[in-house]
Amino acid sequence: MRKLVLLFVSLLMIGVTSCSKDEENFSKEVKKVTKTEVTTTTTGSSNDKKNDNAKLEVWLTGRDSYQNIKVSLRIGMNNNILEKLEYVNSNGKITFDVTDYIGKELVAKVHEVKGNMIPTIEGAVKKTIIKKGENTLTIKMPAKKVWGAKIKVFKKGKAQVGVKVYALNIVEESLLNTIALLGSKTLVDVKNQGVTDENGVVEFENLDTSISKKYTFIVVTKEPELLLRQEGEYKTTKLSLDGTMKETTIKY
Repeated sequence: MRKLVLLFVSLLMIGVTSCSKDEENFSKEVKKVTKTEVTTTTTGSSNDKKNDNAKLEVWLTGRDSYQNIKVSLRIGMNNNILEKLEYVNSNGKITFDVTDYIGKELVAKVHEVKGNMIPTIEGAVKKTIIKKGENTLTIKMPAKKVWGAKIKVFKKGKAQVGVKVYALNIVEESLLNTIALLGSKTLVDVKNQGVTDENGVVEFENLDTSISKKYTFIVVTKEPELLLRQEGEYKTTKLSLDGTMKETTIKY
């Protein structure tokens, strides 16, 4: 009888031990599965976030050089809300992060920096609705305008070599009132001045048109012999610049 009791107790202990091991193994499997599910869920969220990003690549064409060129992005009914403004690289390219504008219309405008001013280049504008991922715009720029003039100087029908020519804007024109008294001395500080070449020609490029597109070109033909005596003489010609190299002649 005692042997039977001992046998029963031994079998009972073996059963309890086996159950404990099964429970332990089950617990490990549960943890393993749970960890896998969490990892999978995290990876999925990361991919979703990545897919929500948006980039806008703007390519400019039509120029040999893209120095001092910027691209702006604008929104609003009249495109009057400036969102971004950046320089393009030497190849005419700029990439914007536009994740915050997915599903919205953006207007890209091209600008040429001129001192403290950043005017829009006429015709260099494009619209696009931003989608997720990569967005691309190509904007063809018009030929670069040359705000300049070619001046020929003749005296008695002969081209004049080494003659100084001054280009006066509408503000500097007031200096003409003192040439009779001071001659060329009154024009010393004029920014745009040049000397005629062997063909009697002088060229002015990149004249500032922010104040006005009208310029007066002047040659002092006679200096006053005595200071403050009204003996100084000059000849002028006027031009309205239009973005091309204008030509005119000063004769005396």
